[in-house]
Amino acid sequence: MILYNISCADGDFLISPFLCYIVIMERILEDLKNRKYLKGIKIEFESEVVSDCELAYLSNLLIGLDIDLTVKLGGATSILDIKKARDLKAKSIVAPMVESSYTVKKFLNAIKAIYGNMFPNLYLNIETQNAFTYLYEIFEVAQDIKGVVLGRSDLTASLNMNKSTVNCQKIEDYASMLQGFCHTNAKELVIGGNVDLMSLPFFKRMIFLSAFETKKVIFDAALLKDNTAFEENLLLAFKFEYEWIKNKEYITKEDELRIQAINQKIEVLDYYKNLC
Repeated sequence: MILYNISCADGDFLISPFLCYIVIMERILEDLKNRKYLKGIKIEFESEVVSDCELAYLSNLLIGLDIDLTVKLGGATSILDIKKARDLKAKSIVAPMVESSYTVKKFLNAIKAIYGNMFPNLYLNIETQNAFTYLYEIFEVAQDIKGVVLGRSDLTASLNMNKSTVNCQKIEDYASMLQGFCHTNAKELVIGGNVDLMSLPFFKRMIFLSAFETKKVIFDAALLKDNTAFEENLLLAFKFEYEWIKNKEYITKEDELRIQAINQKIEVLDYYKNLC
């Protein structure tokens, strides 16, 4: 499936397939940035295999386009991942699977061991039922934390629900609870997890939402005010993710499943776009 039309020929010289892939990603990112709602691109060490070469190319590409990079660590206290985030000049770092105040303290200690007292924006990923049991304790020690990310897919799994139910009322109730904690404690709220066209009403009801994210692309919540812009930006986000995964050095089974899911979401968005 051709997702983004581009000529790889330059006179009598032909650009290599890898460089074509870089150029395609750059064009998509430029398009996203020009639409004014892009907050950043996210890379994960928790559930994705990425080579150092790919990380370097992505980091340099984002720096050249003046787009922020967010790194989600493989573990809240992974010193190696934190050092990589620093080397990649990440503007934000996300600690995964935060379920206690102890994890927050350990995360902050690990961050300061690498960065000292001048560190990037820090976020906590709240993605399990157990984490909600300890929200009071978590927020009590989160003074140096910029915000919280709600991972809806993992939350549904922890509740023994299918991830296709991320937009249901039960998950929205959890999101509303977290939103209240964020608002009271002056923290940003970011929501992700199986984002698609059907997520729009859910997100619009989160009145203090700061941002939302697909697997790779983070958007300002102001995008939610324009349905057409939401659809167009989401389509570009999925096209970027497709190009990123399809051209990786090592593609896992999870990557293959993600490609299938992306294709389905693109088909739905294209269908609604053609109806307009």
